[in-house]
Amino acid sequence: MAELDLQRLRDLLIATASADRAAFRNLYDETSALLFAICLRLLRNRSAAEDVVQELYIRIWERAWQFDPDKGSAKTWLTVMARRMAIDELRKRRPPTVTPEDVEIDDPTIVERMEASADGQALQRCLSGLEQGARRAIVLAYRDGYSYEELAQTLSAPVGTVKSWVSRGLQRLRVCLERPV
Repeated sequence: MAELDLQRLRDLLIATASADRAAFRNLYDETSALLFAICLRLLRNRSAAEDVVQELYIRIWERAWQFDPDKGSAKTWLTVMARRMAIDELRKRRPPTVTPEDVEIDDPTIVERMEASADGQALQRCLSGLEQGARRAIVLAYRDGYSYEELAQTLSAPVGTVKSWVSRGLQRLRVCLERPV
């Protein structure tokens, strides 16, 4: 997959906010593979991922005006939206006994640094420096969309402990990813 031009994505998203259909078409062409991959990874079902991506682009068309380039990159804005919609779809499919308390790892600085690491080496290095509980909780929350309750059940730990692992782990990840290699 070709590397996305972040400035071009920014410009396309801003033009989409002005109802520029050609810009929206180009935005779709340049981002659909990435956003589909995110949805497919979380949902593990091609048909469900396709449905979410379709709804995602409707939402992008309707909400492009909410994008603020001063708060993060267009790529981050799009990927966070894709993750949230895929996680929402996962929650619809889960039994109602599961409490869907959010474990949102959508801090733009962390998401951008995770995505900026082309081969994942920086992220792997930083994750390996975390204690096992924090590392597992963050990976399950980010990759699989687990709620705090689900993390607590999976990791056999109290919800409060899991929240602490995620919070402290994200702080450590942020510091680690900001350090030069």
